[in-house]
Formats: sequence, structure tokens, C-alpha cells
Amino acid sequence: GQSLSEILLLLEKPGVLVDVFRSTTSNPYALRLHKTLLREYRLNRTLDEYAKEFEISKEALIRYFTACFGLSPIKMRLSMRMNRAFTELMLQSNSPAGVSSGVGFENISYFYRQFRKSTGLTPASLLSERATRNRNLDSD
Repeated sequence: GQSLSEILLLLEKPGVLVDVFRSTTSNPYALRLHKTLLREYRLNRTLDEYAKEFEISKEALIRYFTACFGLSPIKMRLSMRMNRAFTELMLQSNSPAGVSSGVGFENISYFYRQFRKSTGLTPASLLSERATRNRNLDSD
């Protein structure tokens, strides 16, 4: 397994966890959706629902958002969920199942696949590393 310091170095590499605040252009629809996703990333609302709420076509909303943030709205929401899940697993004593549902995943298997894809680790291996690190700190 990887040590916590290796994991933290891994997180500094581009693309491991996404900077969910990076914006390259300014579009009012994209910025509004981004602000909404930051608040509602746990919810499983569809892009059709957001487009209807914002009174714009779904295609235009996706195009503006992707141009502004470099990710589609769905990938951005997934990145927000992964960032939050990683933080919760590192800092809290919640189970992977609790974290999974807490960040908006309805399927634990999908959460595990996405977490591993995003970080290179399973939630369980991250928790194991954290526990090992905590034991080592306690014995010092």
C-alpha cells in the first residue's frame, strides 16, 4: 500500500482530484450552474431539470459549462463528490458506505469504482493507511 505522504504527493499531481473552482471564461449560465452544483452536488438532479430552471436548452448549458470549466457538468459533480468523499475519509471516522451515500451515491459499487479511478486507491485502503498513520503518531 501507499503511505499517507505518498497519497498526499499523489494528490498534488494534476488530474487526481479536480480543482472544482477553476474557470477559464465567464458565462452567467455556467457560473450559476456551478454555484448550484457546489450547493447541491449530493443531489441527483438531471441536466434537463437545471436547464428548465435556468430557461436554457440542455445542450447550450452543457456547452457553456464545459467551455467555462473544462469539464461537463456531470463530471464536475462527480469530481465534487470525489473531493468531498476523500476529505471525509481522511478526516472523519465514517464508513465508506456512509461517505458514499453522504456525498450522493446510490450505489456503493459505483462509488468504489469512481473513487479508485479518481485516487488510485479504494476507500478501504485509504482508511487503512489513515489508521496506520494515526497509530504511528500515537506511538511517537
